Amino acid sequence: MASSQRNKGSYHERWWVEWLQNHGAKAKRQPLSGSMGGEFSGDIKITTETEVLIAESKYQATGRGFSFLTKTHKEQPADIYLLKQKSGPNFICIEASNPLAAKLIRWISRR
Repeated sequence: MASSQRNKGSYHERWWVEWLQNHGAKAKRQPLSGSMGGEFSGDIKITTETEVLIAESKYQATGRGFSFLTKTHKEQPADIYLLKQKSGPNFICIEASNPLAAKLIRWISRR
């Protein structure tokens, strides 16, 4: 990966980690953006009381929609996708078939 691309990815990974931590999550960047695989897969590791979640951070100057997300999910499976744009809203995405999605909906329902 080119140095500027790596720097851009690292910047946005740090942005998400700070955002997660500011909202009470235990989050940290993975070494080498997860390229080592195994316990170091994904870009960001989020530790909860009951499990460890793997997040992929993606940045786009302009949002590219579902085809981009589908391709990312096939190539870099993760529990959570953290999507950031140059301008416009940022998104946290979870595949509906992921058990985490059902847990989230149950949690929301109890609030």
